Amino acid sequence: MNTSPQNPPAPAPAPPDTAMEPAGAPQSLPLGTLLKQAGLIKEPMIEYALKIQKATNERLGAVLLRLRMVTDDEIARVLARQTGLAYDDLDGATSDPTILKQIPYVFAKKTDMLPVAVENERLIIAVGDPFSERAMAQIGRFTHYPVTLHVAPQAKLRRLIDRFYYRLEHPLTAEVEQITLAAREGRNYSTERLVDLVLNTALDLRASDIHISPTETATLVSYRTDGVLHPQYAFHASTHSRIVSTIKVTAGMNIAEQNRPQDGRMTLKFLGDEFDLRISAIPTAHGENMVIRLLATGVGLMSVVGLGFDERQVEAIVRLVEQPYGMILATGPTGSGKSTTLYALLRYIDCIEKNVLTVEDPIEFDMPLVHQVAVNEKAGVTFASAIRTFFRQDPDIILVGEIRDEETATLGIRAALTGHLVLSTLHTNDAAGAIARLGDLGVGMFLLSNSLSGVVAQRLLRRLCSYCKRPATLTDAERQRFGIEAGQTFRAVGCDRCLRTGYLGRVAAGEVLEIDAEIQGLVANGRPAHEIQQAAQRKGMHTIKDSALRLVAAGLTDLAEVGRVVK
Repeated sequence: MNTSPQNPPAPAPAPPDTAMEPAGAPQSLPLGTLLKQAGLIKEPMIEYALKIQKATNERLGAVLLRLRMVTDDEIARVLARQTGLAYDDLDGATSDPTILKQIPYVFAKKTDMLPVAVENERLIIAVGDPFSERAMAQIGRFTHYPVTLHVAPQAKLRRLIDRFYYRLEHPLTAEVEQITLAAREGRNYSTERLVDLVLNTALDLRASDIHISPTETATLVSYRTDGVLHPQYAFHASTHSRIVSTIKVTAGMNIAEQNRPQDGRMTLKFLGDEFDLRISAIPTAHGENMVIRLLATGVGLMSVVGLGFDERQVEAIVRLVEQPYGMILATGPTGSGKSTTLYALLRYIDCIEKNVLTVEDPIEFDMPLVHQVAVNEKAGVTFASAIRTFFRQDPDIILVGEIRDEETATLGIRAALTGHLVLSTLHTNDAAGAIARLGDLGVGMFLLSNSLSGVVAQRLLRRLCSYCKRPATLTDAERQRFGIEAGQTFRAVGCDRCLRTGYLGRVAAGEVLEIDAEIQGLVANGRPAHEIQQAAQRKGMHTIKDSALRLVAAGLTDLAEVGRVVK
């Protein structure tokens, strides 16, 4: 489904080229040098990127980004440190019409500059290139405010420029209210446009899932943001069948079948962004309940350090991934960031000198240096069949999106035992639980003990919004419940940037189980998961709860969130 605007923002007159040059503008070092100095890239990567650059005539930064050697976020942070400017990740950034009107769209688009806030009588402008002297000089022609620059990830900045200025001329709320009123009064309205508005709202709310639920009197639309479901719209009950049918047609589903579960897929395009949508519909007492999962294409990757694990855990993860062979598992419930962790491990691996093959359902991150295969059961491509084929592709590293059955597990273990590094995921509550889960699938414990290198278990906790969080004092009940001493913590408040929730984004709390000789013996002898967990803790393993409380102490989340997510 294409929800791109038919009428983009009208271009404003371009500013004159004559402008006063800024004094003391910072001088840029070569990007490769800056990234090397920051420890984000190694010389062989730069050499490889330069070879690609000669063939494509692209800028080095564009090549490095396309090859996933660095991220847009990492480049922006490096530039911020280089210039001494503040960094803004633009997460939760809002569009205030009064502020946007300070800078014309055509200038913002041309210069990668976005006005984001007014603070202390100064206009805050996010920039992608802090070394653009002409752009800096021309800002003063559009605003009476003194300007403060923040460096932001360029790709995200460009997306928000298009989206914010489009919303300036096409506000969502007003149009949704018009259609809601028309449906209630029995007047004509465009179902296709209503579906577009429902999908567009998901983008504005940073939602991962959309729930379209029928009730006896109304159709409820809720959005899951940062792992929590929030009700947003209530439409007249008559709209439900029309909304569901429109989505089913686009997703290639059978609109005549309403009494059996169905799955479908569709693509959402909006202002240059593309999303893969996975649709699930099930029959209920009041109609079909539909859930839509949004998978953004071209989203940024994370580094091992950026996942949120503490220093000791990062060191343990690095030890695991530097082993030449063995199996590493990422575990946790659905939506706990397992795939993100696996891709972070792939980023750490030197994919230039190693042959890396993946089989995924779906491919969530495009990695040009990695050979990625998508599961296609109709064509006979399953996790198991792909692994068999990989054995003939001279692999060094194999990533399996998920271990779902005995055959996939057995083939993964076979690959680990024959000199390959295998990465995969399981759905378990903790690290030791992965061993019991593989046993349930029929995997022999002796083989598992000789192939499993380690398990990374994790949960995602909502991160406190840094723009509105406030200091808080622990209550006696909180200290007793979580077994912690009194100390400085923070509480959620709520602001426009975090959608009034008090939280913005998520951070991982995890535990890393390394399989040493003692634990290998416990696994081989089929000891229960709790014994393995206790042995690992005696050796100093930080549990998920330990990690979560560390995040509280660091002011990244609060005890309410720990209590919601961690047992």
